[in-house]
Amino acid sequence: MTGAGCTLVTAGATTLIGSARAAVAPGADSMQAASAAPKAPYDRADLEQMIDAYLAALVAGQPARAPFAPDAVFAENDQLLPLGDGCWRTLRRLGRYRHYFAEPESGLAGVIANAEEHGHGCILIVTLKLEGPTIARVEQFVIRDPNGAKLYEELGQPDPVWLEPIPPAQRQSREALEAAAWIYFQALERNDGAGVYPFRDDCERIEHARRTVRQPKLEGYGHADTAVDFVTLKAKAQYELGMMAFVTRIRDRRAAVVDIERGAVLGQSGWDFDGTLQTIHFRDGRDWQIPPYFRTPRTHQVTEAFKVINGSFRYIEMTLMEVPFGTRQAIPGRAPTVSLTYARTRPTPQPVSTATGAQLRALTQRVLDAMIRNSPYELPLADRVRYTENGLTVTLGEGLWKSLDGLREWGISVADPASGQAGWVGSLDEFGLFAMLALRIRTAGGLISEIEAIVARPEIEAVIRRHSGTDADVELKGATFSMFVPRLLADLDPAGFARPDPALLGRAGGSSRSDLLGAVDRYFEAFTRRDGSLAPLAGGCKRRENGIAASDNPQGPIIDPGRPEFRLYARDCGGELDAGFLARLVRLRERRTLLVDEEQGLVLDLALLDNPGSSTEVELPRVGSLKVPDSCLVPWTDLHAQLFKIEDGRISHIEDLVRRVPYGQRSGWKA
Repeated sequence: MTGAGCTLVTAGATTLIGSARAAVAPGADSMQAASAAPKAPYDRADLEQMIDAYLAALVAGQPARAPFAPDAVFAENDQLLPLGDGCWRTLRRLGRYRHYFAEPESGLAGVIANAEEHGHGCILIVTLKLEGPTIARVEQFVIRDPNGAKLYEELGQPDPVWLEPIPPAQRQSREALEAAAWIYFQALERNDGAGVYPFRDDCERIEHARRTVRQPKLEGYGHADTAVDFVTLKAKAQYELGMMAFVTRIRDRRAAVVDIERGAVLGQSGWDFDGTLQTIHFRDGRDWQIPPYFRTPRTHQVTEAFKVINGSFRYIEMTLMEVPFGTRQAIPGRAPTVSLTYARTRPTPQPVSTATGAQLRALTQRVLDAMIRNSPYELPLADRVRYTENGLTVTLGEGLWKSLDGLREWGISVADPASGQAGWVGSLDEFGLFAMLALRIRTAGGLISEIEAIVARPEIEAVIRRHSGTDADVELKGATFSMFVPRLLADLDPAGFARPDPALLGRAGGSSRSDLLGAVDRYFEAFTRRDGSLAPLAGGCKRRENGIAASDNPQGPIIDPGRPEFRLYARDCGGELDAGFLARLVRLRERRTLLVDEEQGLVLDLALLDNPGSSTEVELPRVGSLKVPDSCLVPWTDLHAQLFKIEDGRISHIEDLVRRVPYGQRSGWKA
């Protein structure tokens, strides 16, 4: 890095801070050194140089090359991670595009850039908080959208309007610019076309470098493909149309960096889609059927940059990534100055008996019925009851509670009287869409104190079930795939859940509670050590992953197109453990047993598997080297809710539901 600033060395890293500040020679008087040391406020050059130093260290994969404070905080995709983890392992090249934001008054800097990860394009958003000459905090988002990265590469640099300084007499305060961003988000939440929309007539907007306003002709709009001429409209007219009404809530709104000199705000927020809206009635009288993607609970982590001139929007630059519903930011911003609190009253709960498996199974059915009716407070809930969905704390009545229409044919109830817990694994109907649920409830004193739900959904293609007015349903196919999330090796297959395998049902003798727990423990030992002989597997043991045969399946996924003879899941259960393809990529974390049903010989277990994304090849015994598929070349974490059937101490059947979440996400409960 070159520049006119002084050179500072911190923890082996060199950086430039303060173009007008003088270096202090070794041995100088300590008082003189203290007074001459670079301190905030910074200038724009300082902050942009620090961004460049950080990016250089990032693509080198060497945190020591950037001047981090000893207790620096690092977050990626809403997860707190150790420095050097996440895309530090995978990102090795920056693209041409770099859009800087600087807030010298607060030591804040940000950038929107494009990059490459194992040769595949991605979009990178970084914000830094400086303290003295060091980086105290990093928050970044890595959006794996190769097409968006390509468009940014073609764009090359931000529109010059972003870089134009606002005349000093016309500059607005941080609070005023922050308020402008708030107005934008407020107008978009449950967009009805009747709000206040301060867009200039020449306002431009890009989304992943693609222009989305004032286009000369109609184009599809991602998951919201529609005949409505959305992208041909001006920005204000788009808001007045009311098309974005399916955005249920925009929360955690904050201005991460406010660039007063340029009138720019780098804003961040979480957009929730609860899936309840099916049709939008436009203000011009037209109706629009909302696509399947928005009919299940989802959250988008959104970064939007605003160029604000005299209180109105001149340019908007948006990036987004999908995260599990209810995801909160790892580094929250300032709390809003206005908040609304609603008091909620509920009837005094009546404790129920949970001494037997039958009573626990009956309570589980009550929970499922209450979820279908979205009526949580009819249940016997403890005062501090907590609900998590896919590892995240969600308010009772939100998420799955709003989208669940009913239960389908596949379902197994699990009761664990010894721990006062119960649960259910089965198929769901969410506004006509198929999903699978692994549910756990804990009771204390006859009241429900914990509810934990893992929801797996088809990502590549989903079957939508619509009532046709006769006794039969009409089945349609619709894409619901998550955006910018690497594909699972085995997508959830609704066809695999017509009805439970008889082997899973009924009583199972010959195994004590310790036998059941020990069998599952030895299975995971066999997985991590890649030695099938360590697992107590019954002859003919069957394993399924998301409804697809994951053992004895000669048509399993091809891992390396150059080695089509090797298929995942082709071997028996022990042989798959021996091969250990996945075990060579991932690390096991936060594994815990959820439920033990001694009567049925069932164990419901949850395990988190972290894939750092750094391995490009794996070496398998008696197979040789295999290239890792693209979906495994980026960091991810998978939640595995596995139901084990154990008879006479041996595992005879495994049902594995897999849900992908951001790398490093926790399970929501202590292991």
